[in-house]
Amino acid sequence: MRRLDEKGLTLTEVTLVGVIAVLVVLALTSFYFNSQRTWIESSTKAVAQREGTLIAEHLAQHVRAAGSYGVTEGPDSLHQTLTLWLAGSTEQYKQFTWYAGDGMVHELDGPLLDDRGPISSARVERFQLTPIHPGLLELTALELSSVNGERVRLSSRFALYNR
Repeated sequence: MRRLDEKGLTLTEVTLVGVIAVLVVLALTSFYFNSQRTWIESSTKAVAQREGTLIAEHLAQHVRAAGSYGVTEGPDSLHQTLTLWLAGSTEQYKQFTWYAGDGMVHELDGPLLDDRGPISSARVERFQLTPIHPGLLELTALELSSVNGERVRLSSRFALYNR
């Protein structure tokens, strides 16, 4: 028979409170790790997008300064090479090409096409260009791979101002 003046908790009550506390801690931990994973994925994708924008802006700057251009096939069907000439010149001004060794788009400079290195640090999965007409060039597909393997795709059009 139980006395009315007994105070304290039973073992069942303590166990139930402990189980509920563990469930709350597990839920909060799971939420934290999922949020952190989502943030990291978004950050790496944003970095790849910035790298793609950097490549597109770099190309636009040099295409605008060129008098003419040529697009040739690269080492495979996913990559091409862009060659630029200054207005009234027969010497190559710049060349942008994808290197299989590092998977990046390199800038080659001058008549001897000295390699100035990659334009950005992102791996380029696809680099395709389409000539629209002599004064307009389209970057059809610039596809980059982020650090965690997600792909980011950009496209743009460039006009030649010094024709």
